[in-house]
Amino acid sequence: MWASLEGPHGMVFSLTERIVRIGRKKHGVDVCIPIPVVSALHCTLERKGDGQVWLTDCSTHGVFLHGLRVGIWQSSPLEDGDEIYLSNPCKPHPIVLCFRLHTTNIAPIKDTVDKLDMLIRFVTPEEDKFLALERSRRRHLNLSSPPAPTHHRRNMKPRRQGRHVQPSRS
Repeated sequence: MWASLEGPHGMVFSLTERIVRIGRKKHGVDVCIPIPVVSALHCTLERKGDGQVWLTDCSTHGVFLHGLRVGIWQSSPLEDGDEIYLSNPCKPHPIVLCFRLHTTNIAPIKDTVDKLDMLIRFVTPEEDKFLALERSRRRHLNLSSPPAPTHHRRNMKPRRQGRHVQPSRS
């Protein structure tokens, strides 16, 4: 995944292809948004060889970037955090997608385990005792931090116990 689009209601669309097509129709697009104001093929996102991402407007109703209409068959460069409006931003309830560019790749599991092993080697003796205790309790490695000293706990409020409600027997 090289980028993602964050939509309304927590929807996230992962972008994995070099060219991503966004539109209303179910076939022939990579991101389907089945809303009448969205065109069958509304716009495309294309990642060029230099890493730059371009947005191309293919719709009749328009695509808006930075509040300005891109223009049919016109392209505009995208940056991380840009908001793409698939409908007019001045009208109520615009359709907004936030473009997120992922510049780091997730490390393979073996590399992560090797780095974790190196981290464990540089633990102080006091922390090592705590980690050993956690290992014996849970039978797996837990990298939680040691408990806070008691002088930090004085300002903490105790948790309130909730009321227990018995179900009615009707």
